[in-house]
Amino acid sequence: RKIASTDLAIKRAFEKFDEDGNGTIDRAELQNGFKQLGLELDRGQVVKLMNDYNQDDDKDTLTEQEFSNAVKKWSRVILKKQNTNYASALRLSEIHQVSFRGGGDAKEE
Repeated sequence: RKIASTDLAIKRAFEKFDEDGNGTIDRAELQNGFKQLGLELDRGQVVKLMNDYNQDDDKDTLTEQEFSNAVKKWSRVILKKQNTNYASALRLSEIHQVSFRGGGDAKEE
């Protein structure tokens, strides 16, 4: 159940990041999405993240699957580096906040 909840949160975050609704996230959308989470990334950091997790020929965008894989990896890596300091870590609960912001009937568990 927790995995399904996490997958749903990531899907909703993807939908929020995908501002134009075309089914992919470009660099500007990724940068804006992270900004919504309170994370300021410069262009170089965004390009590196996209290059590191892109799995298809379109290196300028992330698909929903690529984004999901990346978020799962990022959250594990960041939590590991943070050790027990979870307050400043990018957590899936923060993605819940972004994905559920603005109403809707979904609730965080």
